Amino acid sequence: HIPKISYLTFLDAVFISMLLIIFFSGVESIVAHYLCEKGNEPSALALDYYCRILVPLFILGIWGGLYLLFFVSA
Repeated sequence: HIPKISYLTFLDAVFISMLLIIFFSGVESIVAHYLCEKGNEPSALALDYYCRILVPLFILGIWGGLYLLFFVSA
């Protein structure tokens, strides 16, 4: 059995951050599809290109910040 705790753990924060990343990737996909439907394919391709670079950097930044918050500042 898992003990019931009333505070946020490191893994909880990682899972929540990944759920947010998945949600925002879905939003990005919808926006890119909308841009393609409106005939603005270069903008959709640029959005995809920048998200391929920025999302992994964002993940590393979030995880680094969580590591600092949970393990270094404690």
